[in-house]
Amino acid sequence: WERARVAAPDAIIQHGGAVGHHHGGGREHRPWMESYIGSEGMHVLASLKTALDPAGVMNPGKLLPRSQGASRG
Repeated sequence: WERARVAAPDAIIQHGGAVGHHHGGGREHRPWMESYIGSEGMHVLASLKTALDPAGVMNPGKLLPRSQGASRG
């Protein structure tokens, strides 16, 4: 299962697709997120997370690695 769980998103992205889920991206798909939204997209997400959740209390570490979604404090 673990090999298939990693191989499937790798193949999807390699062929131009994006990995998603009916509950959103979340931590399961986070390792592939930058490969399809790019570093600028990751920066935008981190900026939005900081602006909307300056205390970093909403699902910390789920959408972005903690270093990217950290609070300003």
